[in-house]
Amino acid sequence: MKYIMGFIVGVAVTIGGAAIYDNMGPGASANPLVNWTAVNDLQRSTVSYVKDQIDHLAKQLGLI
Repeated sequence: MKYIMGFIVGVAVTIGGAAIYDNMGPGASANPLVNWTAVNDLQRSTVSYVKDQIDHLAKQLGLI
C-alpha cells in the first residue's frame, strides 16, 4: 500500500512541478515544458476508451 501511495504522490508531484514550471516566470508561454493540448487530448481519449470498455463489460455481464 505504501508503494502505491508513493507512486501516486510521485506522479502528482511530477505533473504539478511541470505545470508550475510552465505557468511561472516571465517567458512562461514562450517555451512550455509540456504540450498541454496534447496531454488534454490524450486524457480525453483515455477516459473515453475506459468508459467504452466498462460499458462493454457491463453489457457482457448483463448489468445493462
